[in-house]
Amino acid sequence: MWRAQNPCNGKPTMQEDRSQTPERFVDSVVASEFLSIAPRQLLVLARKGVLPAYPLGDGQRRVWRFRLSEIGKAMEQRVVGKHTSPASLSLKKALKGEYEESVWEHLAGDTSAPFEFGDQKQIAVKVIDDRGNELIVTKTVDEAQ
Repeated sequence: MWRAQNPCNGKPTMQEDRSQTPERFVDSVVASEFLSIAPRQLLVLARKGVLPAYPLGDGQRRVWRFRLSEIGKAMEQRVVGKHTSPASLSLKKALKGEYEESVWEHLAGDTSAPFEFGDQKQIAVKVIDDRGNELIVTKTVDEAQ
């Protein structure tokens, strides 16, 4: 403990010297407020190993604790770029393979590669947003033009 002056009224106050104390663990409510998400979503991400978390107990209903500095660092490392969006990462994981960046450059964007119509004369457009949500629309060639 050490003395400091209160900036609001100039009176001396007692403050804790936290330079040597470890960072406090916080519960899912505080950590979810830090990320501006629901506590339930935070726990899902913790269970999947997406966010650093500390489970307490061995049973099915564990109590989870978090360090805000570690969550902040984890988020800074998850910058979404051209080929690191959740959708492209999910696709890469589902394909279970390593591919050259040129393959992903070809797939990213909003312009299709040229193709010939099949016997059904239909096209399907699949859109995946940056959160991995998918939308598929199928149209005949006449409807598409």
